Amino acid sequence: MGVYPNPSTGEFTIDLPVNAQVEITNQLGQVIYSKQLEQGKNTVNMSEYAKGIYFLKASIDGKMTITKIVKQ
Repeated sequence: MGVYPNPSTGEFTIDLPVNAQVEITNQLGQVIYSKQLEQGKNTVNMSEYAKGIYFLKASIDGKMTITKIVKQ
């Protein structure tokens, strides 16, 4: 799984090897985005959210992958 550009001013591309359930949480653990995404490149727009650190969680092949993303 790849996430870029990271950091970003609001729009992130998530490149997935398979279809996956994706969640983005803030530093308090609150889910701000949750969606089933398709294999390949997906765009997520976070421009409405505050600057800061977020965590992208993806369930891929039964394994939870967590990636830190930064919105500037």
